[in-house]
Amino acid sequence: MAYGMEVKNSSDRTIFTTEEEFCLYTYGSIINSNTNGAVASYTQSDFNAGKLLFARPQNGESGAICGTLTSSNYTFFGAGVYGTGGMGGQTTEANFPSAPGVKYTIATRLDASTPGTGYGLKVTKSNGTDLIMDSGNLTKRVRILDIVGGGSGEGPITYTKPGSVAFNEIFVVASQFQARMTWQAASSPIPGFSMVAGTWAYFNNSAGTITFYNGYVIDWGQQIYYNASGTNNNFYGTQKVQYIIMHLPLG
Repeated sequence: MAYGMEVKNSSDRTIFTTEEEFCLYTYGSIINSNTNGAVASYTQSDFNAGKLLFARPQNGESGAICGTLTSSNYTFFGAGVYGTGGMGGQTTEANFPSAPGVKYTIATRLDASTPGTGYGLKVTKSNGTDLIMDSGNLTKRVRILDIVGGGSGEGPITYTKPGSVAFNEIFVVASQFQARMTWQAASSPIPGFSMVAGTWAYFNNSAGTITFYNGYVIDWGQQIYYNASGTNNNFYGTQKVQYIIMHLPLG
């Protein structure tokens, strides 16, 4: 670099440089919810501002991470009930199977935060205002563990955790995973059906894997119960996309 400050890690990769004005992210406390359908205070405006919602099932649990993002919040799958039950039929998000509880946190860009007033190192962009790094605010590390996807085909993609990383510390970017469930009552001669369409990430705790789906599952005549292995309902993929896998070591 011509001038300024540059910090690299042990692999000679740049962590930040004042010349390029890269930005770091930091995150607050991890929120644990042991109920289906947790609601995170993360909105469409947060998404547009570059904030990131990280999520996973609670420690030791398996389940799918997905939800709906609105101007008010992000609601995780789990609490929705569709249909009237009885002869009219019914399907529920809890049996999808969505994660029975979630851990989540919101990561923010340091250049959008207010500099601390205590001791430490503060590095700003060339405008002298926006932060690149503030040792007082950079309390927890955020690391991209992997980016998976791409390629050809329409099937799911499975990621296996590296042996050096605890599975309970691996998160996905929840705003990448949005899905909707529907139920249509029978109308002779067509039977009723339930369907989930969208994108979801299935965490398998015992295997230490995350399987990513982009498409839909449908079941005619009964409640969807999809165990992410294809043994209960067929998965119909639309296309493969890329997914970001995060490591939050203090999660």
